[in-house]
Amino acid sequence: MPEPVTVPARPASAPTACDAVALAFEKIGGVARFAEWIESSEDNFKVFYATIYPKILSLQTVTEAERPAIDEVRWTIVRP
Repeated sequence: MPEPVTVPARPASAPTACDAVALAFEKIGGVARFAEWIESSEDNFKVFYATIYPKILSLQTVTEAERPAIDEVRWTIVRP
């Protein structure tokens, strides 16, 4: 049986992976540079809306306090 691998703990002062990506994003130009990249070609525009944007949206969670209350439910029957 293979020996278990011990992974050293991350020092408290070290940035998380998310923090490191955010720092790198700002260092290369942030939102302005990102928008410039998106607008620079039709392919980049498609990549953004087809792959990047949906992933960003799925990471954002809405808490119950932020979500508007549902105060009415309607059923609509549409006849052809």
